[in-house]
Amino acid sequence: MRFFIICESIKPLAPGAAPGNLSVMPISATIVSVQWEAVERIERNGEIIVYEITYTPQQTFGGSIGEEAKNVSGSELSTNITGLQEFLNYSISIRAYTSIGAGPDSDVVMIRTLPSGMFGWFIFIMCQVIMVKLSGKIINY
Repeated sequence: MRFFIICESIKPLAPGAAPGNLSVMPISATIVSVQWEAVERIERNGEIIVYEITYTPQQTFGGSIGEEAKNVSGSELSTNITGLQEFLNYSISIRAYTSIGAGPDSDVVMIRTLPSGMFGWFIFIMCQVIMVKLSGKIINY
């Protein structure tokens, strides 16, 4: 009687899914807090070694100004992004990396940094009042 052992090597892969539930909150005029959930275990395809957060400032009348990225250890599920411009919209997404490469990007989250100073807060509040009057309902809350 003969026995054969068949060995098949499995090639490591990049993550098959993006991190989940990306959440971004402004902390100040130049800092936002970013949180996310880990890639589901079945989609990791190995150890997540780093998360890459991409953030892009948006021009007032459309278009982006330039993309930047921050890398965070694969064991972390939150971070702060600092050095942002005050009272400006940013698009933010995240993706995970294994030793093989990058997984897909998450859905994009849009956020606006807070204004600074009394005049900045006055403009911020007036914009909110105008938006409520135009739409007839409170939005973004």
